[in-house]
Amino acid sequence: MPRLVLVLNVLGLLLAVVTTPSAAQPPVKTEAQPAEPAATANPQIITLNVSLTTAPVPALKYELLVPRSTRIPGNAAVDYLRAVTLLPRWPRDMKEAQKQEDNLTRWMAAPLDAFPEVEVEEFLMPYRFGFAVLDLASRRARCDWQFEELLNEDFLTAVMEESQKYRELVRYNSLRLRLHLARND
Repeated sequence: MPRLVLVLNVLGLLLAVVTTPSAAQPPVKTEAQPAEPAATANPQIITLNVSLTTAPVPALKYELLVPRSTRIPGNAAVDYLRAVTLLPRWPRDMKEAQKQEDNLTRWMAAPLDAFPEVEVEEFLMPYRFGFAVLDLASRRARCDWQFEELLNEDFLTAVMEESQKYRELVRYNSLRLRLHLARND
């Protein structure tokens, strides 16, 4: 949807530039047209030069989606739910929970050249099953959360509760990605 809005805005801008009268062709006024205000009598003309080029090969240096040829059938939403279910529980002890939060914050802020790889790898070991399912979900052909029938106020409260677990999964996955970056993987 945001892409469609962007495309429509660009097309509207181009249409405005193309349809703006140029200095060589003054607008024709008829008796039925009201006089233009002084501010729009001299519109600013912007000339755009567009040239055709061939598409680069490969089209993108870094692909964000898994290529269609390597996608596997299935619904990724089921795997995302399974990955969240496989997350280890947050510590119940307040001191242990605060220690874990401090470590996560420190690791996420650490520069990659000083990243504690061994410590982070040891911390992420219990998350390996969730990450395996998360990687599987990223290769699925589709993702259907099936929320259409359930969109009401009561359901939205439940969705907000569920989305917190996905935020945790994203946070741990970000830490895993930083570990790979620190190792140049």
